[in-house]
Amino acid sequence: MYEAILNIFKNVVRRWDEAGKDPDQFPDICFEELTANVDFTHDDLLDLVSNRALPLQSYPKDEFGEVPFTICRNDDVFIDVYVWNQHHTSVH
Repeated sequence: MYEAILNIFKNVVRRWDEAGKDPDQFPDICFEELTANVDFTHDDLLDLVSNRALPLQSYPKDEFGEVPFTICRNDDVFIDVYVWNQHHTSVH
């Protein structure tokens, strides 16, 4: 799972660099990369947070969601995972 997310991150960074970091292109690049059918299980999620050092967290005291954590980051882009167990997400 981590490798799949890391590949998405690398693709987003590369494609956005190729687009000259045009902010208008960023949402489309992210959407295309994040809809690449990355499926994961509860065990994959546990592996993400248990078996590797996570980077500096983007929102270490965030209370949005239940367990937000940053998987990959650089100075321009980061990927956070938000886990929802108890809150209702139908508004999203």
